[in-house]
Amino acid sequence: MITHRIVVALLVLGRIALPARAAEAPVKALASFEDGTVKPFTPAATAAGQEHATDGTWALRLDSSYVCWDGPQNWTGYDFFKADVFSGAAAPTQLYVEIRDQGTTGYWTRVNYVTVVPPGASTVIVPTDLYVGEKSRPGRPLDKARITRFVFSIEGAPAPLWFDNLRLERDLSDSVQVPGLQAYSFGPGTAPPWRGFTAVTPDTLYSAGRGYGFKGARIWRAFDARQPDPLYQTFICIEAGSFVTDLPDGTYHVFINLDNPSGFWGEVQVYRQRRLKANGVEVVNDTMDLPRFLQKYYRFAEVEDSPAENTFDKYQTQIFSEKEFDVEVRGGQLDLEFDGQNWAHSVSALVVYPVAQAALGRQYLQNLRERRRFAFDTYFKRILPDPHRDGDEGVPDLTPTPAEQASGYVVFARDWMADVAQNAIPRRREVCTELTAFASAGELEPLVFSVYPLRAMGPLSIAVSDLRSAASLDSHGLPPN
Repeated sequence: MITHRIVVALLVLGRIALPARAAEAPVKALASFEDGTVKPFTPAATAAGQEHATDGTWALRLDSSYVCWDGPQNWTGYDFFKADVFSGAAAPTQLYVEIRDQGTTGYWTRVNYVTVVPPGASTVIVPTDLYVGEKSRPGRPLDKARITRFVFSIEGAPAPLWFDNLRLERDLSDSVQVPGLQAYSFGPGTAPPWRGFTAVTPDTLYSAGRGYGFKGARIWRAFDARQPDPLYQTFICIEAGSFVTDLPDGTYHVFINLDNPSGFWGEVQVYRQRRLKANGVEVVNDTMDLPRFLQKYYRFAEVEDSPAENTFDKYQTQIFSEKEFDVEVRGGQLDLEFDGQNWAHSVSALVVYPVAQAALGRQYLQNLRERRRFAFDTYFKRILPDPHRDGDEGVPDLTPTPAEQASGYVVFARDWMADVAQNAIPRRREVCTELTAFASAGELEPLVFSVYPLRAMGPLSIAVSDLRSAASLDSHGLPPN
């Protein structure tokens, strides 16, 4: 059942060849602990037998503090570090991953990566394209060929974690091949392009030898917002001029993202008008006035989340509304001409493929969205709150009375500053039949209550009556002494 909380307020995949990877196996095993020890990790942790092992019969058990792997490692050619993990804790456990390379001299020259481990069995996934420092303050890229130390740390964790089957994996998700497709990733050049994409920076000027680039472009700024996924987190704001790419004559489908990850992850994208022409034909003409801006800015203000929803599908598909159109190429070149100020054209990704390959092209774009969702879900772990361990005030102890069972629901009130999850279970002392509040003249006072259904209720109707006071007011509008 979902608890409803109500608040009433009173008053060719790119032009640059990628490094050869044919020699790399899809998976490279790092550690499995089948010799009954925790090698190559130190200091000594305990290795438990068949308890939560996923690869053989042994697993590394980390009760507290940390374990480290000192020694040279080469992660070149691989995209993910993965480890099977099991947590016996009732709540998520924060896991700190530290990675050093030969250039590490201190905190800001090593990788400091933080993730969470949910209760039960899961997989820790860490991308290998990392930067030293912190995610919000990145430094140089990690030297994957010269790693010297790897650390797991669970300082202050409430219960042990079990690790097994530590491995490196290649990213094989770019699996849909479309003849004639071109894919470009735009940004400041501080991050490697996503697999299958050609990097475009403000310095990528068109030349016949290169076959793509900017022509007469006025670029405002290039950004790396570091969120929400590797493809859309980088973008270039193009105010005027063109991005061109050489193509055989024909009809092509164009997919381009002009929106940036503003709001939660950066400044809000604001513009008055943005226009885009493809080979001289206007294909985009967006305007934004104050009502449209407010509608966009507050579009999630009244949105509730349910446990069954996927955050990426619910929000990212609304934040990014890609433009798609067909264009005729004559003369061997596609010319995309931009007109807008500042944030208007925040170009992060461009995909072009022949209309004759429409079926494969649609598969590619769908696969591209799935790749983005995987990257988003890997970093932003979706962990539902435990309704039986809700808040910091003990375990809920509600046993519905016969009268409550007959009505089908329970009304309860929790401090208005406390969270009420959608699967929250009330405590008996929170159940109420009336709410009281006190406010002086001109003040706003919140009245917050929640409805806990005992069976499927369907839509709810809430009616709020006039306030009633148990005491009459004096001539100043105040209760008597």
